[in-house]
Amino acid sequence: MIWVVAGTKDARLLIEALLEKKLPVIASVVTEYGEQILREQFSGALHVQRGAMDLLSMETFVQNHNVNAVIDASHPYARVASENLIELSCKRGIPYLRYERPESALPAYEKLTSISDWSQTLLTLQEAPTGSRVFLATGSRALPKLVPILLDKGLYPIVRILPDPQEIQRCLDLGLTPNQIIAMQGPFSYELNRAMFLQTGAQWLVTKESGTVGGADEKMSAAMELGMGLIVLTRPALEYPALTQDVSTAVGWAAVRSVVPLACQTSGLF
Repeated sequence: MIWVVAGTKDARLLIEALLEKKLPVIASVVTEYGEQILREQFSGALHVQRGAMDLLSMETFVQNHNVNAVIDASHPYARVASENLIELSCKRGIPYLRYERPESALPAYEKLTSISDWSQTLLTLQEAPTGSRVFLATGSRALPKLVPILLDKGLYPIVRILPDPQEIQRCLDLGLTPNQIIAMQGPFSYELNRAMFLQTGAQWLVTKESGTVGGADEKMSAAMELGMGLIVLTRPALEYPALTQDVSTAVGWAAVRSVVPLACQTSGLF
């Protein structure tokens, strides 16, 4: 069984390619919304496990589902999950492959600040006047780290999240009002990003370097065209035992390992 740890649109494209080759696949996601998307797309052809897992839960999962290889297609910023999967791979002798979207080079822009941790956001915004509008396209997991400090400073955060009732409630619990919450499923074009920034009066954009598939180019281009301040969280540095950004390579890797379980590898794809 090939276990795909899914966290992005890229993961769905990979799962589709694996199923087309009739490979045995099981997927896991963290959120109910992620589970819903996979179940709707694959109409019962895919077993989906929902819920966050620690290392012990992962060990139980691979044992219960006879997993003999894992493809880590979690979000590029899900560092803890990837670290646990790598440890699981070496501990249990299960081959591991990291599959992720290519990075986008950050543009040359005088109002762009790259950061390596969300805590650095406030340092960049320390000169921002009270009431400045900050558009957070960061994903919901970052919001508890960002919204309170922005509100404490007297800034006006606007968040864009998935249309999940639980996520919306968490935003309200953080002290946001409905007119500070955009609950909408992407992808978001350049034109739509620009319209949202204009409609909300945003003066700053805080986002991640999420690659072309993740819509980073469209967000940053729209913000720059409007002269907004831009704060971008770079990807965490992590040494993966094996990494590919190519779907066909990942499928070929899985095809071999779905037939003959191999020992844990520490480098290379094969």
